[in-house]
Amino acid sequence: MSGLDWLVVDNLHDMLHGANTWDEERLREASIALERARARVDLTWSIGIRYLENAGDSGFVASASLPLRQNARSRGPLRAAVASREEVPIRREAAMLDLYARLFEAHRMRIWGAEAVAVLINENMPALEKALQLTTEAYRRGRNTYLDVLATQQEWLDTRSRLIEIAAA
Repeated sequence: MSGLDWLVVDNLHDMLHGANTWDEERLREASIALERARARVDLTWSIGIRYLENAGDSGFVASASLPLRQNARSRGPLRAAVASREEVPIRREAAMLDLYARLFEAHRMRIWGAEAVAVLINENMPALEKALQLTTEAYRRGRNTYLDVLATQQEWLDTRSRLIEIAAA
């Protein structure tokens, strides 16, 4: 590839690694932080004074609540969030490989088109023009029919239109 082609590849690489993928990665990091926060054991406690009417007494009451097996229940969503975050660079790399493949194919088609145009211009068109000239001269001398001249003209026109199509692509 030429220097300009590599410049295009570098620019596309920079665009692909742009804001969207970084935003997605930050979103995945926030998701992991949220799952870690949910995974923390929530110790709840309360204190108070209770009046016991039957005994005519009041007492100090304290309670604490600790959920059991909270860590085991929160492990799955945390693992899913971490896996989701690790998926981002893999998808980014897959997109880069797809982009490189498409770019390579476009570059290959451009080179093929340029070579095809060169062959048509340098080899086929001069040969067809010479054939048209010789067929027309032979028709004027009575050696060929007008149908031969028309067939040669049609071949020249078909080749010319193929040349235009390939050059335009």
